[in-house]
Amino acid sequence: MSMTGNDELVRRISNLEEQDKILTKSLNELTISTERIAMATETMQEAIKALTERDRKIHNIEIELARIDTTLKIVKFIGAAIVLAVLGLGMEVFIGAKEVVDASQTPVEAF
Repeated sequence: MSMTGNDELVRRISNLEEQDKILTKSLNELTISTERIAMATETMQEAIKALTERDRKIHNIEIELARIDTTLKIVKFIGAAIVLAVLGLGMEVFIGAKEVVDASQTPVEAF
């Protein structure tokens, strides 16, 4: 081979080495990007787990609130029934007392 042939071979080897450096740098950047994507994916999975747990807790709270609401409605109903029963008993006592008063009066006193 002549000098120009050797020079061409040296130039090609130099170009290949330069391309190898560029490819190695690109591969390193790709590896770093892949690691970042893996970390971001893991973070997102943890966030999804946390949100799922939060949604489950919210659902349980909603169920408990519905139970409390139902209990309050029952208590209101029972309270209203007690009030009506007391009023009814009071009316019976009042009517009974009025009848006693009416019976003790003479017809003239009643007017």
